[in-house]
Amino acid sequence: MIQTAVIFDHRNRTPQGAEGPLEVRMTIDRKAKYVATGIKVRRSEWRQGVVVNRPDSDVLNARLRVIVERIAREVNDAIADGRAIDVADIKRRVWVAQVDADSTSLLDWIDQEIGTLMLAEGTLKHYRTTASRLHEWNVMRRWNDLTVENIVKWDGWLHQLPKSPNSQEPI
Repeated sequence: MIQTAVIFDHRNRTPQGAEGPLEVRMTIDRKAKYVATGIKVRRSEWRQGVVVNRPDSDVLNARLRVIVERIAREVNDAIADGRAIDVADIKRRVWVAQVDADSTSLLDWIDQEIGTLMLAEGTLKHYRTTASRLHEWNVMRRWNDLTVENIVKWDGWLHQLPKSPNSQEPI
């Protein structure tokens, strides 16, 4: 038996009045697994499985429906294909589909976000250097490239760069 439900903060860690995560709980053979939706709301904005009392509640509820529908489709496909239902595989398939639908590359998104930040010039310099190094390395270009393995490789690459004479930072 497979059941899905969207729930608020299943770990009950959100402080009163703060925004907490909405997650999809998949129960397979009485074992619950949780998949993050990337949506956060306040406890008072979550009632009986829907987002309420927010100007963007329609958008968030539509997004939740899409996520739940994609999960249901992946479960049905696994059953139809005779595959074992693997929550990690379903999660990967659902989120890869969502990321692929977004035409903005990771590097383009980083560049856009840095352009909108209102931070001290020194902080912006660090952000721009990070973005520049990502462009220079040219391995993590798409959202799907953003993996723990690639981040570790990038860190190793950064540590191989020559140091500038006046700082501990790579040139």
